[in-house]
Amino acid sequence: MDTTRSSSDGTARASSAPSISLAEALGPRALLLSGALLTVLSANRWSIPELAWVSSAPWLAHAALYRSRRDRAWLALTVFVAITISTAKVISPPIPYAMALAFSPPAALSAMVTLALWSLSVRKLGWARSVLVLAAIATAGDWLTFTGSPLGTWNMAVNTQLDNLALLQSLALGGPSLLSWLFAVTNGVAALALGAPTTVSRRAPLLATMAIVLAAYGYGLARLEHSQGGPVLRAAAVRTDVGPSPAGMPSAHVLARNEDELFARSLTAAQRGAELIVWNEAATIVTPAHEADLLARGRQFAREHRVELVLAYAVLLSQSPVRFDNQYRWFSTDGVEVERYRKHHPVPGEGSIEGTEPLATHAHRYGTAAGAICYDFDFPALGRALAAKGAGVVVVPSSDWAGVDPAHGLVARTRAIEGGFSVVRPVRWATSYGFDAYGRVLAALPARDATEHVLLVDVHTAPVRTPYARFGDWPVLASLALALFGAAVLRR
Repeated sequence: MDTTRSSSDGTARASSAPSISLAEALGPRALLLSGALLTVLSANRWSIPELAWVSSAPWLAHAALYRSRRDRAWLALTVFVAITISTAKVISPPIPYAMALAFSPPAALSAMVTLALWSLSVRKLGWARSVLVLAAIATAGDWLTFTGSPLGTWNMAVNTQLDNLALLQSLALGGPSLLSWLFAVTNGVAALALGAPTTVSRRAPLLATMAIVLAAYGYGLARLEHSQGGPVLRAAAVRTDVGPSPAGMPSAHVLARNEDELFARSLTAAQRGAELIVWNEAATIVTPAHEADLLARGRQFAREHRVELVLAYAVLLSQSPVRFDNQYRWFSTDGVEVERYRKHHPVPGEGSIEGTEPLATHAHRYGTAAGAICYDFDFPALGRALAAKGAGVVVVPSSDWAGVDPAHGLVARTRAIEGGFSVVRPVRWATSYGFDAYGRVLAALPARDATEHVLLVDVHTAPVRTPYARFGDWPVLASLALALFGAAVLRR
């Protein structure tokens, strides 16, 4: 029996009642609200990571079924608001809420472009074919973001799964693009199940997707049976709680006392057997006139205690606007400067000058080492470049805040897995970590532990060769090729 139903713009059309999909039964408002709720709950603080597998499905179904200008306007508004709320979940002092408005518009625009292209694909190619098209769009879009924008891997599928160590092993194969593809497929198949006409087969896409997900987990579990080899290095992450705040720069007295405390903590680390001591990002702030004194003290400390010291600090170049020379100096056990590194990827609005020097690795008793600073490790290309140079251990002086703790610290484990190297990451105001080349947590020091400022971790230093380090972002081209193949042979 035929019935008559209306699209959201009021146009009546005849259809058979059994062909009404679940999405159409729910209606456009329910799809918008459920998509917003899933988006807010699937990422950042207070999240349920498992929801990321299907979080976009309601919006994808809405985009495919409801195409009037009014429908699209409501979808765009909902996407923007939900992504802004999700981004605001990471805000805590001293970070202003305006930061959410700086990061959410480009993420919302990217999501809307993806939804628009998906809608067009469903209309032209049908639901089943469009799943592979969606995966190609999402993979290419994420690749363009982390290679050509200041956002890095922010708001990508990989960052919803930072505790899912078995799944994260797939990064060793194809980097974050591979997980972007996988999560686009699961969301696309969920949208198909939710919104496609009942005449469209759901069994084959669902079974194929289940098989791919199980294969990813199987690969990860098998890979985690391996261990990183090479000499063992005892490293120390030394952190401070002193830094810039909304009230401004710490006073000269506070900074002088802080510098003394950093060297005292470094001495504690040396006495506990640390061979390599790493300070957190901008652990102290000096004027250009005082920089030479700080460096002389660092050289003397390394030489006197026969340790390597990665002295991370900032030179205050200007108060208004605030400008820093955000860097570290790596001193060998005889006090010789091994490397000077400036932060390559300052956070937008941060005030650090951008480092442009070529990335470097250097040989030590325990193997090849390298470094980066905080937000640099949100960019896969930097980690892959260090892996190509043979790094077996990478130090990452960092500074976070409560709103991104521990998530931003766990981002460093993704670079460790991709590049096949250990990571030592001392952090101000958040959790300090030591990871092995498989992303396993070897040691952690939460910021709430106010009685301790030194984290000791024993890391192996032999590099683990990975396909991603060798072949790069091959999933981007592979997903495009698969989408073209699927568009040609799959049934609607």
